[in-house]
Amino acid sequence: MVLRSIFFLIIVVCFPAVGNESVAARLKEAQDYLTVKPSHSFDLLQAIKSELVLTEQQLIEWHILHMRASLPLSKLDNLIDSLDELFKYQKHAYFQQNITSITSALGIWLRLNGYIEDARYSLNCAYQHAPNDKRKLLVINSQALLARQANDLDKAKSLYASVIEKARSLNDKNMLANAHHNSGLIALQEKNIPLAEQYFKGALKLYQSINKRVGKVRSGTILLLIFVLQKDELSYTRLYPTTKRLASSLSSEAYMALLQWIDAGYQDLLGNPPTINQKQMLLALLKHFNDGDRSLVVKYLAKPLQISEELPIPKVNNTRFNRTWFDAVKQCKF
Repeated sequence: MVLRSIFFLIIVVCFPAVGNESVAARLKEAQDYLTVKPSHSFDLLQAIKSELVLTEQQLIEWHILHMRASLPLSKLDNLIDSLDELFKYQKHAYFQQNITSITSALGIWLRLNGYIEDARYSLNCAYQHAPNDKRKLLVINSQALLARQANDLDKAKSLYASVIEKARSLNDKNMLANAHHNSGLIALQEKNIPLAEQYFKGALKLYQSINKRVGKVRSGTILLLIFVLQKDELSYTRLYPTTKRLASSLSSEAYMALLQWIDAGYQDLLGNPPTINQKQMLLALLKHFNDGDRSLVVKYLAKPLQISEELPIPKVNNTRFNRTWFDAVKQCKF
């Protein structure tokens, strides 16, 4: 009996520590993959949640990583689900250490769902709590995206110029790439194709230097669109195989759908217009796009491909975001 009691005591004392080490290591692995392959981070996180018991702090960390992995994969329902869970722990010290990450992600979700004014509250709070210049840069980038969605292009361009300047001084290649990419989108919106090409080439080169797979796919895909618009067949054929391979590895329906539209534009350029069935397929793919990507393909590809589709109306939610915990965000008191 004594030996049995000692055995059970050893299990009770030792195994939780081993379990905690396992959780910490696997959460760290999920974090490490966020930049290079967020789809793998997402899968790892699902496995962790289903297989392991997490402490409150580990749950908070899990949900922060989950929302960060969900965003580049356009899994917005997963993102808001994690935010709902996170705000149950808003008095927890680890939550308060990560207010900028949490309210910044919330601001992005609100923007993407058309809650423009509420997104401003959230991003302003994220900026107030940003612990350093690098984190402030992330928030400024989101504020610029918000200004662009609100069609305040002058403010957006000014904010991106600020991001580029500060990112260079901090040698932050990721933020520098993001700012180039988003400045390119504004140039495309204003139909300044040569300027857009310069920005996207700069963004792609920077993403390649830090091996950010999502960035390489995103900027590479828009560059392919630009090559179609400029009838630059050689540049298109050089970039397309690599971009398609990387996009396939992300397991993102949105990226693959955008590539299919762009490649249809390229095939039309070669004298191979889409058949009726292919046109129907392209129209069906529009459901995978956010408003920005849908605007791009409708604006630049639909008419040449003889596909009738209206430009999407910018998403603006006339109602206000309604969660009981959002009052704390508006007041920015935690």
